[in-house]
Amino acid sequence: MSIRKRKKIEYIINENECYICISHAGDKDGYPRIKINKKMLRISRYFWEKKYGPIPDKMCVCHKCDTPACINVDHFFLGTKADNNHDRNKKNRQSKGEKVVQSKFTEEQVLKIRKESGSLRELGKKYRVHYTNIHKIKNKKSWKWL
Repeated sequence: MSIRKRKKIEYIINENECYICISHAGDKDGYPRIKINKKMLRISRYFWEKKYGPIPDKMCVCHKCDTPACINVDHFFLGTKADNNHDRNKKNRQSKGEKVVQSKFTEEQVLKIRKESGSLRELGKKYRVHYTNIHKIKNKKSWKWL
């Protein structure tokens, strides 16, 4: 049986004192990961647990610096998913509109839909979405800021 040595975690320090991980690939959200006991784990969680111990259930390791590639434990705090979302919204970092990967519309299309007549079902067929999406756009339940 061979024992593999864990890849060394390397980083550079930027002007905000973030330790930007350069040795490990990030997940889909840009957080670098490491394999521990055959399980992929975000390095931020790994470092938090090394310094402070186990992370309680339903808690997230959040970044004060808002830099996913940062692995500086001094930039982390624990919070719930709701705490993390509140922090994101307070700092106006949420993706919205065309920036959301799953978005079916451009801002131009949304403004056009709001002016168009016809049934919700007809417009849904025209734009190839469920009619409830059209309803939400017309009633400003989605794309509220436009």
